[in-house]
Amino acid sequence: MRMIWAGTALSAYRFSGGTTIFEQFGSAINQCHFATHDDGDRPNHEGTMFQDLWDLPGNLEYWLDGTYSPWIVNVDLDYFFWNNSDGPGLMVSSEFLECIFEQLRRKIEDGTVAVTTICLTPDDAFTGGWGPSEQLAKRVLKILGIDFQLP
Repeated sequence: MRMIWAGTALSAYRFSGGTTIFEQFGSAINQCHFATHDDGDRPNHEGTMFQDLWDLPGNLEYWLDGTYSPWIVNVDLDYFFWNNSDGPGLMVSSEFLECIFEQLRRKIEDGTVAVTTICLTPDDAFTGGWGPSEQLAKRVLKILGIDFQLP
């Protein structure tokens, strides 16, 4: 998923790769954190930091520092899936999800995070299709306190 950002002096936290935003709005971004599986090209941006998935529970709230707010947070749900010869599956526990998304919820509620996007990937190869992708979205959005229904 690619986000279109508007505004000035915005920060970004992405859970997936992607650099097109820097081509369009790079001068408006003062800090950016990426937690990825290290696929693709890294953005060439002065305020970019890269984080490890396993560091999220202990650090997400710290990284979403109010000094650089407002933040835009993009969560690609396929980031939390793995795939091997048996097929895809969720690679993190419920406790892991609760820990990071409760931190995100607090940052949304206190105004540090201005925009949050959630990207579902219904591809059988990445998530096992619509079912697992929707189930994870419902779990995450429930933790965030957002009532969510797909038609």
